[in-house]
Amino acid sequence: MAARLVLLLLLVTGFASSAQAQSYQAQVTVNVNMREGPGTQYRVITAIPAGTVVPVFGCYQGYAWCNVLYGNARGWVSAQYLRDPQRGAPLSSVGDQLGLAILQFFLNQIPRPNQPGPPPVNANQVCFYADNNYQGASFCANRGQNDPDLPGSWNDRISSLRVGPSSGGALLCRDFFYQGGCDYYTSDAPQLGNRNDTASSYRVGSGNQGPFPPPGPGPFPPPPPPPPPQGQVCFYGDWNYQGGSFCATAGQSDPDLPQNWNDRISSIRVDPSVWVQVCSDFGYSGQCQSLGGNVSQLTGNANDSISSFRVFAR
Repeated sequence: MAARLVLLLLLVTGFASSAQAQSYQAQVTVNVNMREGPGTQYRVITAIPAGTVVPVFGCYQGYAWCNVLYGNARGWVSAQYLRDPQRGAPLSSVGDQLGLAILQFFLNQIPRPNQPGPPPVNANQVCFYADNNYQGASFCANRGQNDPDLPGSWNDRISSLRVGPSSGGALLCRDFFYQGGCDYYTSDAPQLGNRNDTASSYRVGSGNQGPFPPPGPGPFPPPPPPPPPQGQVCFYGDWNYQGGSFCATAGQSDPDLPQNWNDRISSIRVDPSVWVQVCSDFGYSGQCQSLGGNVSQLTGNANDSISSFRVFAR
């Protein structure tokens, strides 16, 4: 048994104010931590996703932190990330105008069972987790290890990570081969914010600078396959014409790519006798572009975002 923090809330305002506070609803504006107390020094209970509407029971002095309920958990969230739906302003700015109850915060230490946490991380490792707060499936990588093309079981799935003190940190990138925007982590991250479920490549101990060659021997990029048959366009699931593929001839089109290819195309080879229009939405809508030559690496908004195409003869 170890001493743990137990939070006791005492309402300073009257019963009527308490009833008003309990019925108030606010929207969470970013992925945010719920904590045991009104401050970042207190332990994280859980993470609340952006857009969630939560009941607010009241706020701490100065309306900097508010006490909310999410699922079965009750705790404190920074009021700057709680938005009043009517005014569109954070509770830290309008809490007094709303008449939110002021809560006092008391700390008492009593013994309770230890809560099992994630296993310790080796000093030279970074460990990656599928869920927030180091939960769900995981894998670890040693300093110097990297993967320019995460496998399907981990591509766009990492949600939190733990960083060993001697690992040199971790670089997470949106696209394969360290492209598409990267974030560098030098300490534990219980939730990844904009990088959540978007990482397709990683590198441990590299620092935040390139270049980033692929691991092991071999050319970079890998050698392309033979050109597509005459009069055809071929689509590939990975950069550099790798992964699964299919081809289409002049006159062929698909206004609604099937699930196994929707938002999956990452490179395209185009025979000189044809050209292709690709669009981000079904029915040849959204953002469209016309391609008259090979594209080994679709990047930015085009990568993994094609939902319809049509092929034309020149």
